[in-house]
Amino acid sequence: MSKDDRFVRIYTQGDTLSQASTHHVEVWVDKCTGVNYIYCSEMGSSGGMTPLIGRDGRIVIMTPEELEEIC
Repeated sequence: MSKDDRFVRIYTQGDTLSQASTHHVEVWVDKCTGVNYIYCSEMGSSGGMTPLIGRDGRIVIMTPEELEEIC
């Protein structure tokens, strides 16, 4: 990933290279808006991406300070 990329992956669960792991989950952050997205896929199948929703039912958005830490 280059510093100029708009999106940055901050979390990965599962291994897309392993036959033992069929589920793959990632969390991506839009560096321009701070919005967090969750990406889920099944091995050998398609996947999907949607905004990550917090306990309060709102979209998870990072503060400018949190964004500075990951960029």
